[in-house]
Amino acid sequence: MYLSDLYNNKKIINHKILKITDNVNDIIDNSIFVAIKGYSYNGLDFVNQAILKGAKTIIYDQDLKIENNKINYIKVLDSKVELARLLKKFYRKRKYPKMIAVTGTNGKTSTTNFLYQIFKKNNFDLLLIGTGYVYKYYHNNEYSFKTKNTTLKLTTIYELMFEKTYDFVIMEASSQGIEEGRLLGLEFDIVLFTNITQDHLDYHITMDNYVNSKAKIIYSIKQKGTLILNYNMAYFNYLKKISLVDIKTYSLFNDAADFYLEKIDSNSYNIIDNLHKIKIHTNLIGSFNLENLLASYVIYNSLNLDKGNFIKHVSSIKHVKGRMNLYKLNDFYILVDFAHTPDGVFRVLEDIRKLDYKKIITIIGCGGNKDKEKRPIIGNFVTKYSDYVIFTEDNSRNELIENIIQDMVKEVKTDNYEIIYNRPDAINKALSIASENEIILLLGKGSEEYIIKDEIIKHSDIDYIEGKGAIRING
Repeated sequence: MYLSDLYNNKKIINHKILKITDNVNDIIDNSIFVAIKGYSYNGLDFVNQAILKGAKTIIYDQDLKIENNKINYIKVLDSKVELARLLKKFYRKRKYPKMIAVTGTNGKTSTTNFLYQIFKKNNFDLLLIGTGYVYKYYHNNEYSFKTKNTTLKLTTIYELMFEKTYDFVIMEASSQGIEEGRLLGLEFDIVLFTNITQDHLDYHITMDNYVNSKAKIIYSIKQKGTLILNYNMAYFNYLKKISLVDIKTYSLFNDAADFYLEKIDSNSYNIIDNLHKIKIHTNLIGSFNLENLLASYVIYNSLNLDKGNFIKHVSSIKHVKGRMNLYKLNDFYILVDFAHTPDGVFRVLEDIRKLDYKKIITIIGCGGNKDKEKRPIIGNFVTKYSDYVIFTEDNSRNELIENIIQDMVKEVKTDNYEIIYNRPDAINKALSIASENEIILLLGKGSEEYIIKDEIIKHSDIDYIEGKGAIRING
């Protein structure tokens, strides 16, 4: 493709286009560099560097001093929109895979991962873009690598999508990624909302802003696509009202939804779909994991795939690393989970309280430079529904850990807690006081392998307790 295929302007210096990017580190000869003002950087600051690396065309939407008459400088109204438009044209002749996006405050990772496991069992060629990782499953071979963001940059998504001829692309869609245009121009066959509860108000400021950011993805659904909503979620009616496509709903046990569960025994359920019953067996722990499993089935069903192949493999679905991972150490138990929002923490505690543990010891903190409003809410939940709580470090970033934990305990009315700032020390204390048939809830970090303070410190909750002899007992 040549620049003249994109711009009908006689004044441009025509050149072959080998790459379109907004990341100066990705520039090669004959690139188009799109200068975007992001959340923490401004692409205009890298224009000269982009030219030195081989960019032949610069796209921009701000004031820019033009210094090189051998380079194309094209001013547009909005660089993010222009990037999406250019990428769409650049890849227009490629065969698109089926596109699936899952958004929500909690449950994105488990829902997408459960679906990925089922698709993999059926030998589909897959790309999974998740929180902190990308998985590629192609011709029975699996590859993976770690990432920094839940939702990758738009240029990276396109490059990954067309690297192979995938049957399906499954991705988590974060509110920040949607708001910043990282999915702009992509068209989805299915979008599913797991829930919307309080989180990320450090970025969005208000819940209305947060909801509206997530809602934007609805307008990216193809005309014949499907929107899937959790029937019990907050903002259900609002999202339903603004949709222009077919809607399907799901619920754990509410028969008003299109898909719901009917309990048979502790590990067996019927999925009810328009009066059809599909019996499944699962070893997953937690009502929210059942909800996420049901969500993955509704996506599968909406793609008109063979239900028998879902039923055949559903019992083999495993917990995602760092999500409801149950361990045993000596004669007590440890549960590692990523729960870090009020709703996520409450639901873990709610499910664990239904089980036959003599005592619940919870280890938890809150992230620095993040939503401060949720801190006292979480502090109240854990002290109310746990027998004992240890408040500790969780990515304090450049906030004082003392201030974060003070926010967490300032409205607590009980005295069933202590504060141990060092996370390994907090874990050691819990291990020293746990007794037979008691459970330690190790919350907030999940599968993360670091603690972010003024510097990044290597730490994994999972590795730490396994180093103490804990053995995983739920796959």
